[in-house]
Amino acid sequence: MSKNYKRAELRLLHRWIALTALHEEVLVKVAHEIYTVYKKNRIFDEGLLDSCRAMDEMFEQGKTHEKELESNLSEVAKKNKVTGFLSQQFVRYNLQAYRRSLGENIVELGNRALHLTEAKVDFCDSRVVKGLCKRARRYKQDADAVWDEMVILHKERRESGERQPTSALEWIIIKGDSVARKLLSNQHIRNKLLGVLGWKPEAKDAVEEEYKAEMVQNPLGEEGSPEE
Repeated sequence: MSKNYKRAELRLLHRWIALTALHEEVLVKVAHEIYTVYKKNRIFDEGLLDSCRAMDEMFEQGKTHEKELESNLSEVAKKNKVTGFLSQQFVRYNLQAYRRSLGENIVELGNRALHLTEAKVDFCDSRVVKGLCKRARRYKQDADAVWDEMVILHKERRESGERQPTSALEWIIIKGDSVARKLLSNQHIRNKLLGVLGWKPEAKDAVEEEYKAEMVQNPLGEEGSPEE
């Protein structure tokens, strides 16, 4: 019985990981479309406009980083190996910090649009954006439902009197989905964790195909829909 419980918990966790990954991918698409619409002056919400202006500043910083990188690399070529190596490490660190910050801002922009959609605030006139927000909300709701199902199953297993050494699976369930999301947002930790959990990319592909099949039945709001 315990093996069946753990197998079911792991299957649910894999599905939750897939849905969470799909949710984040759609959020990035939402942010991209929002920024595109913003450039066409078709955003009506002031808070969203502020977020888009912040993205403008981030992209300007990116251009500055590119110029600094070119300058630093030319200086590196003139210096000795040790100094050159340290300079390269410094440049690489700055670029990683910028990319991490940019990624966080992109997800934040997507989340802001999603919250406005849930609050039924009319913030733009793009069907593409609204369709993507609808899809992101569906992934998030389904991911939350899967997590709740997994927690209930885990509780039943423990209440049955089973006591086993804490595994990666059990530790994640105990810590909660917010901690799991943070762990998965770190690429180094994510790769190790997914390896321990026996995760395979095909799991996400399978879930995505499942939802695509459903969208064929109900194409309204599909990503490629023409705008009104």
